[in-house]
Amino acid sequence: MDTIVVTLADTVYRLTEDDVAEYIKRDIASAAIKEELRKSSSTANSKVNDIRQKSTEFFQNAFDESTDEDETTITLQEANEFLSNIGAREISRTFTATITVEVTISGVEAANIDDVEDVITGELDISCGMYNIDTWSIQTVDAERE
Repeated sequence: MDTIVVTLADTVYRLTEDDVAEYIKRDIASAAIKEELRKSSSTANSKVNDIRQKSTEFFQNAFDESTDEDETTITLQEANEFLSNIGAREISRTFTATITVEVTISGVEAANIDDVEDVITGELDISCGMYNIDTWSIQTVDAERE
C-alpha cells in the first residue's frame, strides 16, 4: 500500500491510502453535520425573530395609543392566547374536582351480605395517575348473592 508523507509545521505525517480515505469520509460527514447545524440555527433564529415580532405587536396593541397611560391590563385569556401564539405553555390553575364513579364488582367473598362493603373497602385501591386523591368514600348501592 502506498504511503503519503506530508509535513505541516515541522511535523511529518505518514498516511496510507486507507488513512486518507478515512479523513475524506470524516470531512464529508463533518460538512453534513455543519450544514444541519446551520439549518437548525437558521430555523431557531427565525423562531426567535417571530416571537420578538409577535411580542412587540401584542404589547403595542395592549397599550391604547390615544392615551398617555403607562399601564395596561390584560385578561388571562389574552395572556394565554399570546403565550399559545408564541409557542409557550399557557398559564394554568389548579382545580379540585369531585367525581362519582360507579362500578360493579363481582366475585366478592363475604360471610354475609352486610360484610360485602367492608370486604370491598379493604381490597379497593384507588389511584388517579399523576393526581392526588385527597379523600374517597365507598357506598354500596346494592349487593346481592350471585
